[in-house]
Amino acid sequence: MNLVLFKLCIFVGLSVCLSLYIMNKLNMQLTPYIIILSVGLIATILLFFHPKKSLLIHPIEPEFSPNPFGCNGTTVRNHKKYAVVSMLTSTDEYVRGMKVLGASIQQQMADYSDDFDMLLLVIHNSIPDDGVLQDVTRVGGWTICDVPRIAPPDERRVFYRFKDQFTKLALFSWDEYERIVYLDGDTLVMGKFHELFKLPPEKPFAAVRDWNRGHWDEGFNMGVFSIKPSWTEFNRLLEQKNIMLDYELSMSEQGYLQALYRSNWTELEFKYNANVAIYLQNRQEPNFWRARERDIRIMHYTWEKPFARDRSGNSELEPLFEPWDKIAIKLQA
Repeated sequence: MNLVLFKLCIFVGLSVCLSLYIMNKLNMQLTPYIIILSVGLIATILLFFHPKKSLLIHPIEPEFSPNPFGCNGTTVRNHKKYAVVSMLTSTDEYVRGMKVLGASIQQQMADYSDDFDMLLLVIHNSIPDDGVLQDVTRVGGWTICDVPRIAPPDERRVFYRFKDQFTKLALFSWDEYERIVYLDGDTLVMGKFHELFKLPPEKPFAAVRDWNRGHWDEGFNMGVFSIKPSWTEFNRLLEQKNIMLDYELSMSEQGYLQALYRSNWTELEFKYNANVAIYLQNRQEPNFWRARERDIRIMHYTWEKPFARDRSGNSELEPLFEPWDKIAIKLQA
């Protein structure tokens, strides 16, 4: 039931009420049947045809659904089937990273561009300089999504760079999309990743296993993940966030979701989140990176950022910076 039809129903109801009032003033006879019929009509309008909330059965979906945690406070109109999302929380070097990341997505995923929106989470009032956002939109191809900040349960226990990361949970509420793929601002797309859109519904959360202090971790890395959004799950995440406190909060939303999804997540292949820390630290298996390097779809610069590095050229990661630099030079970013 859309808003136009609802207004029409209200008009009919008011017309009936006005007619009854005029008949009463003119001392015209009112039969009980007319009164019962009129009351019944008005009650039906109010109870069944309200566009936002039905009092008797299920809610009727409106044409325009506000979502306080959605992109710019609502569901995305004229959206595509899927979304690729990243997040920008400051005007520092990550602005350059976001431009290059956006360009790499457009370059590598050109064959699938009709299938997904490119959305950039920006916390409300965190970046007051509109020129920065306009530049990121123009160069990186992003659509800006202003969202409220979702705070960690205890700010003091969170590593300072990760204090805003709980805001990623907002993506779980964007159920207008069948699937959302999230990429951190320090990633670079080096190949197609359309397979991450096609994961079945019974695999609602998928990520790559994390590498921690020289070994594979039991949990996952939140630099790249694929989710099937769900309002029910979103509400559960918000509720449990302030109840479950026995986890590594210093790692923000990653520690929280690892505790919550302890044995209920789908492991993606390394190629979808190639953590450069493995390149530096995996001395016991020196051939691991070399054997998989050609198949990397998404590089994750967790250790040293190509947009914030020492320009001396002496970094051990210099060979891995080359694909990032090529795009940056082309964009003059």
